[in-house]
Amino acid sequence: MRKFGLCILVAASIASAPASAAKVSMTFKNLSNKRISVSKTSFCGTLSPTPSDINPGETSLKSSTDCGPGVSSAYVDYKNDAGVCRFVISTIYTNPNSVTGAAGYWTGTANATANSGSPTCKVESKDTTTTATDGDFAAVFSMK
Repeated sequence: MRKFGLCILVAASIASAPASAAKVSMTFKNLSNKRISVSKTSFCGTLSPTPSDINPGETSLKSSTDCGPGVSSAYVDYKNDAGVCRFVISTIYTNPNSVTGAAGYWTGTANATANSGSPTCKVESKDTTTTATDGDFAAVFSMK
């Protein structure tokens, strides 16, 4: 009987996971007058294309990762003479609540933090166009 209860619990948690995976996408702007370079990355799945150095005044290609149903996340550290900026993005699925009847939903977050030195690190914009429906979330970050 104990195994049956565990099987029901596992099946219920799988059934409550979203049907599709969510993708997070990051674009970076170099607003400084010096080249910025990637010093560290962390992500689930594959971050493609891999972030690379950005010349002054230029914008990177959009890098995306898809970690499967439930959550996707990544962070990229960029550095220049002023210091290091950490850019973080994630999208997380909250399961429906059978007690309250609340539906499941996606939440996308993005933040930019100076990890060392005194660079200006910003989230320029967020694209939540499809976050509510499929969890996809994108942000444009900048460093100066």
